[in-house]
Amino acid sequence: MKPITILCFFASLFLALPGFSQENADDLAMVKTSVENYFQGYIHRDQARLERAFDTENGTMKLPSTNEAGEEEFENGYFKEIIPKWGSREKLSKEVLAKAKL
Repeated sequence: MKPITILCFFASLFLALPGFSQENADDLAMVKTSVENYFQGYIHRDQARLERAFDTENGTMKLPSTNEAGEEEFENGYFKEIIPKWGSREKLSKEVLAKAKL
């Protein structure tokens, strides 16, 4: 392999790395924000924060249920239906909130 080819390869690699690390940092920040919105929204029963944490148009999660035969199965629960239930639950006590940590 010619030295110029090797030099060009490494130069392109080093020039691309800052872009990759910036994308990873942005992705990590978005994940962190979503987790914080979910946690804080759930423990404080804050529906607005919960809505920011999840895709309320298309998002689903698997919910356990029992069929007519008494067997456990799972069904899709839509966040647009679940979040209002989470947000309207009884507020947690000050003691429980004080112990809640992320």
